Amino acid sequence: MMDRLALSTRGLSKQYLLYRRGRHRLLEFFGIRLGNRGRMVTEHWALHDVSFDVERGSTVGIIGRNGAGKSTLLRLLAGTIAPSAGQVERHAPVSALLELGTGFHPDLTGHENIYASGLYLGLDKPAMDRVYGDVVAFAELGEFLHQPVRTYSTGMYMRLAFSLATCIPAEIQIIDEVLGVGDLYFFRKCLQRFAQLKEQGRTTILVSHDLGTVLRLCSRCLWLDRGRIVKDGTPLEVVTAYLESVYEDYDRQAWPSADADSADSGALRATRAVRVERVEFLDAAGLSCRTFSTGDPLTVRITYDSRVALAHPVVSVGIYRADGVLVCNAISSLDGANLELFAGPGSIRLLFDRLMLGPGEYGVAVAIYPSLDLGDSASPQHAALWHRPHTFTVSRPLDVAVDLGVFRHPARWHAERGAAMEVKT
Repeated sequence: MMDRLALSTRGLSKQYLLYRRGRHRLLEFFGIRLGNRGRMVTEHWALHDVSFDVERGSTVGIIGRNGAGKSTLLRLLAGTIAPSAGQVERHAPVSALLELGTGFHPDLTGHENIYASGLYLGLDKPAMDRVYGDVVAFAELGEFLHQPVRTYSTGMYMRLAFSLATCIPAEIQIIDEVLGVGDLYFFRKCLQRFAQLKEQGRTTILVSHDLGTVLRLCSRCLWLDRGRIVKDGTPLEVVTAYLESVYEDYDRQAWPSADADSADSGALRATRAVRVERVEFLDAAGLSCRTFSTGDPLTVRITYDSRVALAHPVVSVGIYRADGVLVCNAISSLDGANLELFAGPGSIRLLFDRLMLGPGEYGVAVAIYPSLDLGDSASPQHAALWHRPHTFTVSRPLDVAVDLGVFRHPARWHAERGAAMEVKT
């Protein structure tokens, strides 16, 4: 069992002391006891009783909101801080990129910092000589390699730090949220590097707020919330559950209590009478379906229940990628549809004659507004919302071998004989 594990944790916990004033911390540092300490110091558990195993060669994503304990967990796994309780067992060498520029001296050049960082990690000069060329080639810093790193932009810091973290020979890579500061070109290089590490059988533990990156790279995902593991499973399962939690919190904020003493309470009571019960995806035969191909017809059927009749509602259906990016938003009024919602149960159908989305996982968000005006009078708190992550899959057509991208936009082609002529103005 142990020979296939890269690392494991048991009951891992980390406590921080939050001092009401800076001088209280200083007094305790010098061993001076504080009177009525309970009012001056608060115990905060950033991580509490976390246990899991990571298999060799796996790529594990860690997601969660700010303050969930993700970075604390990575620091404990890397060994840069000590746990308050529990333990971490590492069964292979670790290379960690926890913060941009960690270990870099601002007055040393990039070249000098490469060797200094290697020494900090316990590698001698011959070992660093062997990886130096790979680090330099991947970072692509050009003449800036021999300039002090204090002159680097954030993106240049990331290039050098990421190159070092992934070129140093270590079986376990631990990487905190850093990919968001690079340009698109280097981001694609990083994705390719992750794929290479996976092919080499190296283990990667990655924290990221970019859910699309987690879905693309990881074979497993952990969702942390308030210092505890809420869910552990496949990336799609965990990301879907996480998004559902986020959307539920959004809905609670968008729907204040109908009993609240506010000018909008009457409008809220009226529109809360409309409820979206179910969202389904139908194929060309009108059968419920969850898998389509680019170019297939798709029908979104929205089942609702309403206590009131709405003569001219606006219905919007937003289609999102799995990482939460809005790909398209169908709005009934902009499409010239004059809908009517009857009191009682009913349904609305949105028809796409040809689905132009590229391959991937997609979800929908539905809103029913009581007015044709999408201006100030139609805000989320005035609508019946559906934000549960109900998803469908789009696959590539069997006769197409190339990447279709996110959206297959209709286009027309035309060829002309002869060379292009310069247009003079």
